[in-house]
Amino acid sequence: MKNSITNLKVAITSDHAGFSLKQEIRTNLEVLGVNVLDLGPDSSDPVDYPDFGKAMAQQIIDGQIDRGIALCGTGIGISISANRFKGVRAALCHDVETATQARLHNDANIIALGARHTNINNALDCINAFLNTDFEGNRHAKRIAKIDNKFSLIQKNLDNPDDKELSDALANELARQQNTVELIASENFTSTTTMAYQGSVLTNKYAEGYPGKRYYGGCEFVDVIEKLAIDRLKSLFSCKWANVQPNSGSQANQAVYLALLNPGDSILGMSLSAGGHLTHGAAPNQSGKYFKSITYGVRREDGIIDYDEVRELAKKNKPKLIIAGASAYSSKIDFKLFRKIADEVNAYLLVDMAHYSGLIASGCYPDPLPYADVCTSTTHKTLRGPRGGVIVSNNEELGKKIDKAVFPGMQGGPLMHVIAAKASAFKEANTLAFRNYSQQTVKNAKALCEFLIRNDFNIVSGGTDCHMVLVNLEGKKVTGKEAEESLDRGGITCNKNAVPFDKQSPFITSGIRVGTAAGTTRGFKEPQFEFIAECISNIIDVLATKDEKLISKVESEVREDIKELCKKFPIYL
Repeated sequence: MKNSITNLKVAITSDHAGFSLKQEIRTNLEVLGVNVLDLGPDSSDPVDYPDFGKAMAQQIIDGQIDRGIALCGTGIGISISANRFKGVRAALCHDVETATQARLHNDANIIALGARHTNINNALDCINAFLNTDFEGNRHAKRIAKIDNKFSLIQKNLDNPDDKELSDALANELARQQNTVELIASENFTSTTTMAYQGSVLTNKYAEGYPGKRYYGGCEFVDVIEKLAIDRLKSLFSCKWANVQPNSGSQANQAVYLALLNPGDSILGMSLSAGGHLTHGAAPNQSGKYFKSITYGVRREDGIIDYDEVRELAKKNKPKLIIAGASAYSSKIDFKLFRKIADEVNAYLLVDMAHYSGLIASGCYPDPLPYADVCTSTTHKTLRGPRGGVIVSNNEELGKKIDKAVFPGMQGGPLMHVIAAKASAFKEANTLAFRNYSQQTVKNAKALCEFLIRNDFNIVSGGTDCHMVLVNLEGKKVTGKEAEESLDRGGITCNKNAVPFDKQSPFITSGIRVGTAAGTTRGFKEPQFEFIAECISNIIDVLATKDEKLISKVESEVREDIKELCKKFPIYL
């Protein structure tokens, strides 16, 4: 028992009737090495069990504990109280069998015991079974989902007989997500709550302008929603100003350019080939067409940003804006040094933190807000919200200019249903559970990366400090396009990606980019990502043989293995 449960975060609570048994259980568990959080009460004086059931439920919802132990006279009242809260599954148990089944088939996160009907030995046996049993998943996951009616909207869309073509396409996409491993670094799975807000009646509401200053009537409630989104975003990043209206990260960047630049001004950003983004000055993009774009890259010897080159280019060209941030760069970015270089040439510093924002909010990646004039981000990726964009800053005067650039400069009415979903995601991101998720995302990326390195894969920058890994396949004699297509047939979705100093065209590339944000949301940890890395290695190595029959065989074997893995970690249904 000691070795298997000491890593679990466990809490215990009771009412006055369960107080004595609670004290005995806590003492016994602590002797066994289990760290138990006691939520009270502190004596056998009469108390109301709903208060303590609620306190236990809140610990579960906030992700502060893995399992709870709740006691009252019969166990009935406190279990009912806890079960009032979404996401809580409190099971009243009376023996080892019911405690085991509560975990195995019902994924119960709280065990409730009746103190008047349970002695200490029986209680400890039940708790032992409860803490040591894992959820079986598979068919039971679908049933658990129905408890909260979490998927009513999804199910309704899938079962629409009046538009079978559209419903079938949606059902097929859900099946694809369920049965494949998503490694595209810019993708993630939102919570069902966030999805529900995006599919809400707010899609009907037009609201040009900002809260308290709209060009349409009937905005009193959407004003509340947008203010919530703004306040939650400011709290999440500890900043003074925020705009939640951009429809994408690209639009967020364009709004900053519109506010701070004039056509023909110089900008300095990371080149697309080195890991930057289209909107950082790439020739085909608006940023490359309207402004004089200068680009920096990475050092050939280690794949790290060439900060000496950044400084030299800045001093030579005197850009009005310097852009830090990337879409395919896995090392930490020195935002403090970027600030210093920007100050040397009197330039604005924009940090595009789209890929890293969820990790930044959780303290798992360097925070650019103390150094940047303004930061932009998407709201999906590691932030795990709906697809959209945001802008944040500690410079409120600069914020006023950007507000005008977003509206009326860039767009008309904001997408209020998406802003509501953003507000939901920002609240989720400001929890201990999300911070734990972010930490695990980075751990998973490192595990995947280290396995690939041990199997002779060339990792750009030599490792990862975030959620993504950029793999150079030149040494494997395989192109990024070949790898992407073969991995897809094996049930693993990723994207081909250029590597620094790539000799292949952007449509072929010499590398792939893989990320762990979506897989971590499913519940994958280091062992699962090591297995995924092994699958990647098997497919890439066999691709080099050019033996189509053998390649097809390995792809099929990997696909079956991936399906089995996905069954154990279902999403949505």
